[in-house]
Amino acid sequence: MIFASQILFAILVALILLHYVVSVPFLVWIRNWRRPELADEDCPKSAVILALRGPDPFLADTVRALLNQNHPNFDVRVVVDSLDDPAWAVVEQVIAESGATNIQMEPLTERLHTCSLKIASVVQAAKKLDDSYGAVVMVDADAVPPSNWLRELVAPLVDPQVGATNGNRWYMPDDSRWGSLVRYFWNAGAVVPMYLYGIPWGGSMAVRGEIMRNEEYRQLVSSYITEDQVSARYLRKNKMRIVQVPSLFLVNREACTVSGLVNFLQRQSRAATIHPANWIVVSHVFYTSLSIFATVGLLVAALVLQNWIAVAWLAGGYAAYHLSLLVLAMMLEFSIRPIIRARNESTAWITWGKAIRFLPAMSLTMAVYFYGLTSAVFTRTHRWRGILYSFERGGRIKILEDMPYEMPNEELEEGMSV
Repeated sequence: MIFASQILFAILVALILLHYVVSVPFLVWIRNWRRPELADEDCPKSAVILALRGPDPFLADTVRALLNQNHPNFDVRVVVDSLDDPAWAVVEQVIAESGATNIQMEPLTERLHTCSLKIASVVQAAKKLDDSYGAVVMVDADAVPPSNWLRELVAPLVDPQVGATNGNRWYMPDDSRWGSLVRYFWNAGAVVPMYLYGIPWGGSMAVRGEIMRNEEYRQLVSSYITEDQVSARYLRKNKMRIVQVPSLFLVNREACTVSGLVNFLQRQSRAATIHPANWIVVSHVFYTSLSIFATVGLLVAALVLQNWIAVAWLAGGYAAYHLSLLVLAMMLEFSIRPIIRARNESTAWITWGKAIRFLPAMSLTMAVYFYGLTSAVFTRTHRWRGILYSFERGGRIKILEDMPYEMPNEELEEGMSV
């Protein structure tokens, strides 16, 4: 037992070193990034597409933020699931309050059954854009972009070799629910491999206008649940680059339950299999989880048998692993905070009440992610905002049940993800 304990200790130490080594390029990238200066005349005419189904908790703030962009030539296209969807009234009220004329809203009428309704909405709006649009931008309803978001997002597209750009998300939950904290640590662990392997996030992504007008591209994305992973595959095939913009980490302050997070991770895991690099990440999560579970199992056995030397090795390795990852997460946190503070957004979300939950939340993160990952592998169907999807071979999907959005039976607490 002592030898096995020493082996597991060595494995955990090796994993610690690996996490820190691969994080260095990300931290250097964040530190050395300089915002591009793009003159008004160089800004491509842009269309921002917002697909909606259900009233996200900060939807009104998102729409106001989109209308407040400092880009000189853009318009917003909102596609709502139906006229009866509660999101319609929210957007309608914001439009009336702002008096904006560069925003259009329409219901989703082309309900494709081979992709998510989000992609169907994007394709419907994109098909109506003329050749004057140099950039087509997709944004999620849970993102509240700063005023310079659009300008900075499309800036790299001045390079003809760049086919798409994207920002990323960073969670700063207002609450201290386990689900919210687990999602924070999951995302902190995700941003580094997303940078290293060029994995985009579709919640804040700009695509060249000519690519979005390409029928082959639209047909391709119309077979999947998300547009980001398949877009990366299309661009690699056509020898075009994706540029990630570190100044565009968008803060998400929504609350989340553990059950809601599991559903989210199942969907993310399914979508991730489209991108080859994600298999490296998935394999790493799988083997790391097994190492942690083996350590916990052997630690329990060592305690029962009162093998205190084995207990010392196992408890030491387990504690060192989680403490080192907590330190790394805080290094990432404090490297991203200056970006967010530069936009006059608050970063003071960590309280003592949340901090004392960090270590157990990190342990829970591994268990929840592992469950979400493995259950996604063995589950052929997935329900997302009331729509039942079936996963087919190669990551393609089809809709099995399509129905109007219905508000949950229980009233959602303020700020809760839908």
